[in-house]
Amino acid sequence: MLKIAICDDDNIELSRTRRLIEEYENTLSKYQFQIYSFSNLHNFLDYILENGSFDILFLDVYMHEMLGTDVARKLRENGDKSEIIFITTSTDHAIDAFKVEAFQYLVKPYEKDEFFLTVDKVLSKLDKQSEKYVMLQTRTLVVKVPVSEIVYSESNKHIQNIKTIDGKTISVRMTVDELLNILCENGEFVKNGSSYIVSLKHIREITAKEILTDTGDKIPVPRGNYTMLKETYMEYMFSEGRK
Repeated sequence: MLKIAICDDDNIELSRTRRLIEEYENTLSKYQFQIYSFSNLHNFLDYILENGSFDILFLDVYMHEMLGTDVARKLRENGDKSEIIFITTSTDHAIDAFKVEAFQYLVKPYEKDEFFLTVDKVLSKLDKQSEKYVMLQTRTLVVKVPVSEIVYSESNKHIQNIKTIDGKTISVRMTVDELLNILCENGEFVKNGSSYIVSLKHIREITAKEILTDTGDKIPVPRGNYTMLKETYMEYMFSEGRK
């Protein structure tokens, strides 16, 4: 069962989006959906605070209380990992959408086929995420770790300290390049200097001096690395939106 939320203060658009999701579920989907509709932004945020987030979020950009991109930014700052699909009348906020790791940006009036294709792609991404694991040998046991939970690793000689989204550290004995070869099979990681491997998925912000991760950790950016990191990150974000 996948939880899907629609947040749009235009009741006509809210109803239309819900009808399309229900039609998709009834005709094309192998999943069952639990659909929640919100025409009031505060009710939506209160729900998340009390009950947790959603797998997929259809979010209008232009709402009375706040821009949808600002809402998404607040959600990301609080660790929300839902796949966000913005629905809007303008492309003016497309760059802001990618900054908050939006999956897609649908411009009204969109066609049913375009909507269904977007849902196909986001479900495919969720499928792939659920299937990705790496097996890591610690001193005492072999650990099966979901790739999506790895935020970054920090090298200490031949020990790689792998940080996960829940704050745990998994230490494995191997070189940085050996670990990078394992992780890069999934195409979501980048080497940062000689000591760090960082998940592109879990980067919240990049500056010339540091990377801010979803866990709030700050990773120093070596001099001269910023341009490469920024280009790699943007390429990753845009490719995810096109999948």
